[in-house]
Amino acid sequence: MSSRHIEERRRVESVTSQQRLMDAINGTVLKPRERQVLLLKIFDDLSHNEIADRLNITEKTSQRLFSKAIRKIQDAL
Repeated sequence: MSSRHIEERRRVESVTSQQRLMDAINGTVLKPRERQVLLLKIFDDLSHNEIADRLNITEKTSQRLFSKAIRKIQDAL
């Protein structure tokens, strides 16, 4: 197999993995609050304390929801 073919295959696999990840995040895998916490943590780079303040939940609840979201996404992939 040529190196060009291998690189192309890796690109396709990467795009497929990214699409599956976005489907898991945007689909029915996560509950709305889990999705909110995940997006605030990963894309907005907020701390669990900041997320808790923004969503009017405890910091511990933010941590728990984030962990659940990560596990659900891993299971979906």
